[in-house]
Amino acid sequence: MFRPYGVSHQEAADLRVMVSDLTTLTTAPDRRIAQHVAATSALLRVLGPVELTLLTGHEVCFRKSKALELVTWLAFHRDRPTVSGVRTALWEVDVEDATFHNVLSEARRGFTQVGLTDAVKRPSKQRLELAADLITDAEILGDALAAADEVVALASEQRVISRTI
Repeated sequence: MFRPYGVSHQEAADLRVMVSDLTTLTTAPDRRIAQHVAATSALLRVLGPVELTLLTGHEVCFRKSKALELVTWLAFHRDRPTVSGVRTALWEVDVEDATFHNVLSEARRGFTQVGLTDAVKRPSKQRLELAADLITDAEILGDALAAADEVVALASEQRVISRTI
């Protein structure tokens, strides 16, 4: 098993447990962005090897790696998921429309094989949408850090109040 230089076996084991706990989705999270009600949620792991898993633990597999890249790009660009933006990000050169459509179809096919229809939508010619109930482990970590910051701030406020009393 990989162990970074200067890290003890126990520290590496503790880190593995922490990362596993942070990236294991146990319930559908309450996201601040508007969501549609879906029977199945998915977690896109980006902290480490990129993979897409359902809440049930099943992995969503794509035949082409570009399809997973497309889904990942959409997950991080929900505010402006344009076709031209994704094409520019995924390919260094201008690609044929057919190439882009093949990758988009493969992304949809991967989701459909695990029972998620409409996970990648194209509401207009220049806009793409990813299902709102698909989240990333980076978002979970961000939410956990924000919650920890709130707890620390609350504890600091309580200390200040107790000192003044």
